[in-house]
Amino acid sequence: METPVYDAEPILEESQDSHLNITQKTLVIPGITKDYRFLFLTDTHMITLDGTEEEQVTENALPRAGLFQDADGTDSCENFPEWMAYANRTEVDMVLLGGDIIDFPSEANLTLLTQNLETLKMPYAFTLGNHDWTYPWEYMTPAGREQYRPLFAPFTKENPAASITEYEELVILCVDNSSNQVEADALPIVEEALLIGKPVIVLLHVPFSTETLLEQAATVWNSPVSIGMADKGGIFPDANTLAFQEKILAEDSPVVCVLAGHVHFSDEAVLTDSIIQFVGSAGYLNEGIVLHIHGE
Repeated sequence: METPVYDAEPILEESQDSHLNITQKTLVIPGITKDYRFLFLTDTHMITLDGTEEEQVTENALPRAGLFQDADGTDSCENFPEWMAYANRTEVDMVLLGGDIIDFPSEANLTLLTQNLETLKMPYAFTLGNHDWTYPWEYMTPAGREQYRPLFAPFTKENPAASITEYEELVILCVDNSSNQVEADALPIVEEALLIGKPVIVLLHVPFSTETLLEQAATVWNSPVSIGMADKGGIFPDANTLAFQEKILAEDSPVVCVLAGHVHFSDEAVLTDSIIQFVGSAGYLNEGIVLHIHGE
């Protein structure tokens, strides 16, 4: 497959719906005959309370609720419907959700998520973030994984580990690495996606480490926030995650683009000669990406 070309100077748009901040990324893939437009949102961290929550949930939520607002002080749960309206008005092909869309898996948050996604007139793809399915008191525990992660099956084609959406000329591959690793159950689905024979867009929560990302992360976070380059501050991949990384970044890989979030700031870097990674800024800041893909 010929090397894709990306627009290194994104276009900033002002949404007609509101004050949404939209960055357009353009990816030119030789051999593609159609135009595709995807809206990518990540890390909106929506929080809503309906009064039925247990005391522990409420005590966790109240101090966090004020953290996820845009520059105007508007909560992300108020801005999220405007993103859905933007997607419908501009008729994007799909909405790509990169995880941490809600801040914890309460019934009210899951209902809010469901109600918003049901307004979409196009399909969406969802990969889990570390906050979507966890609470601080059950953070990445086996009990938390058993109780809360399955709640996202309706959003992930019944398989939170990985899912495939196939278009006529593209494949969207969602892989859950919200625990900072990729589980074994995802690998057969990854292999299936890579063997379809079409360019692949990979949707993750935790990005692959790059020099620019690690440099910026060192000033923002006190812990590793991306996978790989452990000697420079990234996360050391386990055996399954290393196998995943090797498949995605292989010389003959059909992957052309990786979309990720998690770090709450934007980053753009070339992973290989034919793969670009776009890391989205925090959605609660009312920022999103429109990825435009077309042929030469």
